[in-house]
This record gives sequence, C-alpha cells and structure tokens, in this order.
Amino acid sequence: MVREYYKESNDIDGTLKQLPRYMVAERAILQCLKKCPENYLQALKAIPRTLRMMYVHSYQSYLWNHAASMRVQKNGIDQVVLGDLVYCKGESTEKVTGVSSSECEGDSCNDTYECSQLDEISETVLPEEKSNSVKVWCFNFLSYISWAHS
Repeated sequence: MVREYYKESNDIDGTLKQLPRYMVAERAILQCLKKCPENYLQALKAIPRTLRMMYVHSYQSYLWNHAASMRVQKNGIDQVVLGDLVYCKGESTEKVTGVSSSECEGDSCNDTYECSQLDEISETVLPEEKSNSVKVWCFNFLSYISWAHS
C-alpha cells in the first residue's frame, strides 16, 4: 500500500511517514533520494552494508542452487563428473579432491567416476574438450550479466 502511494504520488515525505520502521532498505533509499534526487546509485549505497551484502549472498546462493540443480539433473548424484569437488572419507584419513581437466589422459577417460577411482585419476590428464556443461553455463551466464549491466 505504501509502495503504491509512492508510485502514484512520488511524495517522499508522505511515503516516509507511512513507511514502517522495519523497512530499513526502503527508508534509506527514500531518505537519500530526498537529499539527492535522481542519484539512484547513491540511494542504493545508502542501504546498510550488512543488508546489501545479504542481497549479494542471496544471489550467490541462487546461482549455486541453479548450477547444482543443473548438475544433478544432468548427471545425477551417484557419479563424479569433471569439475566436481569431492569429499571422500578414507580408512584413517579424509580428503578433498577436485576433478579437473588435468586428471585424465588420452582416450582412457570418461566424464564420470566412482569415489574409489579418484586416487587412480589424480595422476592423469583429461582432454580439454571434456568440459563440464554446468561450468560452461555458469561462465556464459555470468558473462551475459556483466555484459548486460555494463
């Protein structure tokens, strides 16, 4: 209701009077626009840093969840594929292994591995054309975002 009032009237003072105190970001933006009309970048910077960081972290989580969902949809959860970071519990040691393009040689490579195979592939090299489609999607998506907002 308050947002509609501002949208229709463009009255910052009236909107601030109606705006509940818990709407911190909205209040900060309007107070800044009151002092510096049309300075939208400064208005966004007026949002408290902790809240702005929460927005960034939320978007990072969205990207991670989307990439993880794509990876699971394409390859399932029972196989390790190129680009995965794998945590394996051993008999007396625990280990984190990244499966990268430098871990398989020649034609002896496939894109999926069982956890027990990770030690075997750690000394080999994967061909560059065997790339992770989720990684490619993320790179393309982030490139598009930076291009679209520049």
